[in-house]
Amino acid sequence: MADIVPAAPRGLLDIPGLKQAGLLAGVAAAVAAAIWLVLWSQGQNYTVLYGQLSERESGQVMDALTAAGIEFKLNPSGAVSVPESKVQEHAFAWRVRVSRKAIRWASR
Repeated sequence: MADIVPAAPRGLLDIPGLKQAGLLAGVAAAVAAAIWLVLWSQGQNYTVLYGQLSERESGQVMDALTAAGIEFKLNPSGAVSVPESKVQEHAFAWRVRVSRKAIRWASR
């Protein structure tokens, strides 16, 4: 007795509707994941400008960075991070400027 094997679908129209929807959702998810991965990989890398600061010191540094128009992130440990590209361009000048402001403020 020969087993009857159904013929493989020849095209998208031969696949039932629910399977077509699942296939479409899978392709859409794969494309969305690929786009997200590309965008994520091109995001800015942040590096620590100042680490383990007190709340007061972090506030002073954040005020100085905000006044200079520099984007930053504050880590839970109190470290202030800025985009890596900005540090490479202006690291020494920033540290001197921020340190001077912090010293002036602290000496009041």
